[in-house]
Amino acid sequence: MFERELAVMQGESANERVTAIEVSFPANDPAGRKNYLELRFEHHAGELGWVTQRRIPLSAHNISDLRSALTLFCASNPSQCVDRCRNSNVVQFSDRAAFGVAQ
Repeated sequence: MFERELAVMQGESANERVTAIEVSFPANDPAGRKNYLELRFEHHAGELGWVTQRRIPLSAHNISDLRSALTLFCASNPSQCVDRCRNSNVVQFSDRAAFGVAQ
């Protein structure tokens, strides 16, 4: 299993954040596991560093739904969105096919 950090988003306070992690497996994984995106809610625990409080794995279908929801949010709240969101380029991957997301 391999993990790659795709994004880090600031939480409600300086001690909270949400990270988007790509979790991938070799193509010939003996258990047949598939790649997925995971959202992690984390808090900073002093000398321990960032500690994961909760993990939410997202399937390809969830990613598509999340992208649609973010696009709708940005359409009705343009002043709160960054340029990537306004241009509907939310949730970009170097290998979108690995997650089953249409190009």
